Amino acid sequence: MAQMEEHACQSCGTPINPEDFAEGSEKGDFCSFCIVHPTKDDVQARIADRIQQETGKSRQEAEQSADETMKELPRWQ
Repeated sequence: MAQMEEHACQSCGTPINPEDFAEGSEKGDFCSFCIVHPTKDDVQARIADRIQQETGKSRQEAEQSADETMKELPRWQ
């Protein structure tokens, strides 16, 4: 079986699988969360939540890390 290429959301950086692509497209640039919640604040909060869960950083540290992450994502450049 061929291995599927992993894609990351260009807004939040979350790895997305074909079933997660927004609006049922075969290949998308954004996950369904970022289509529904398109504001920078919404996306930053989602990234910060993920960083907090994965690293145990404080909320302030997670938000700072989220800001740095977003600078690298195509949607926010």
